[in-house]
Amino acid sequence: MFYGVLGGLGQLGVITRARIGLRPAPARVRWLRLFYTDLGNLTRDQEFLISLPDPTGFDYVEGQVLLSHQRVDGSTFYSNQAVDSINRLKGESNTIYFLEGAVYYDSPSMADQKIEDLMKQLNFVPGLVFSNDVTYLEFLNRVHNEIEKLSSSTVLLHPWLNLFLPKSRIRDFQVGVFGGILQNVNHTAGPILLYPLNKHRWNDIMTATVPDEEVFYTVGFLWTAATVEDWGTFDALNNEILGFCDQNGIEVKQYLPHYTSKLDWARHFGLVKWEKFVQLKRRYDPKALLSPGQQIFTTQVNNKEGRECMHAKL
Repeated sequence: MFYGVLGGLGQLGVITRARIGLRPAPARVRWLRLFYTDLGNLTRDQEFLISLPDPTGFDYVEGQVLLSHQRVDGSTFYSNQAVDSINRLKGESNTIYFLEGAVYYDSPSMADQKIEDLMKQLNFVPGLVFSNDVTYLEFLNRVHNEIEKLSSSTVLLHPWLNLFLPKSRIRDFQVGVFGGILQNVNHTAGPILLYPLNKHRWNDIMTATVPDEEVFYTVGFLWTAATVEDWGTFDALNNEILGFCDQNGIEVKQYLPHYTSKLDWARHFGLVKWEKFVQLKRRYDPKALLSPGQQIFTTQVNNKEGRECMHAKL
């Protein structure tokens, strides 16, 4: 049950208490952004960094996509000169990318040496590296601080779409979504995240579902809408992206998905995990009392239903 609850979408139980191990926090963080015009260089560098054993690599690795119509301005991260350099690169290269990394440290000299060694092995655009030096708490609180600034004057809605994308299909996704669907949109508000994860760091016993490749990518469309009408526009855009993946056989996995049929849920989990999920549901919540609104199990779970779902064509 413990592993079933981890990724079980509230269908098997609810965690009400947890024990968290603590360790001393580092004093400061060297927070870097490295810019790229080529997606291949970005993904190779990201995958190299997440392959390094602790503590030789960055302590944190992410990445973002900047579309042709998105400009960098008014950011607390960049100087005015840096903003001009980034926007000039965007004007030359249309869509660009940046790798975001961080080194936690107590000794500045050790952080300097570590970063210098790593920079020699990466393939970013020369000269387009920007960094901030912040406290550990400031780094951990970075998203909240940005949201506070945005929401101070208006109520914001967040029709987000988060996907796990197989590494083997990232080029197809780039062409069809970054270079296709999103280039036809005049305005998008909010960051687009892009960074890799190693499958071996995920426990297969969990019901949480990821692509069946050793390296897969998180793609997060973190849209911000100021009105209900904007929300509807972004929701339609999300559906267009999902439709593109479905039509082109790109087997993405949604993070916190919403489906309306049991067969779609079964496809999401995959045959092996769906079979296990049904067994756990039958054992721990046979009357389907937990989370009925997700429409995964809307009636009492019986043996016949489980067998039919397990042998459905997924």
